[in-house]
Amino acid sequence: MTSPRMCVLSFLIPSLLLGTLGCSGTNPTMAQERALEFSRLQVPDVTAPNVAFRVAAYYGRGVCDESRPVVSRTATETRIALVIAPASAGQICTMQLVTDSVVTDITPPFELPHTVRFARGGAPDSVRLVRAP
Repeated sequence: MTSPRMCVLSFLIPSLLLGTLGCSGTNPTMAQERALEFSRLQVPDVTAPNVAFRVAAYYGRGVCDESRPVVSRTATETRIALVIAPASAGQICTMQLVTDSVVTDITPPFELPHTVRFARGGAPDSVRLVRAP
């Protein structure tokens, strides 16, 4: 007869191994880069003309995931996107999430109102507008 402890261990050990493989980068579905949503955005509502302002976006990612912010800018608009690459093959990671951020300074010259777009990975961008006082 199998003890309850053995039943739990026989389920738990394979589950832990599968979780480790999923984070190690050996799983082909995990090997692709993906866009990630931002959890919190900080954009000023108002700024004086020709005065730099800061934009910040916060997101969660896996401990071993590599994040690459992509910031593009014109005189009237700034767009921030984030690409996450999973852990490298053979790297053993936990499933723990960490909070990270993308911070960029918008320096003159720029026009007001200035549109700030945050890419949302398949959904419409989240848009904020910075106006003159």
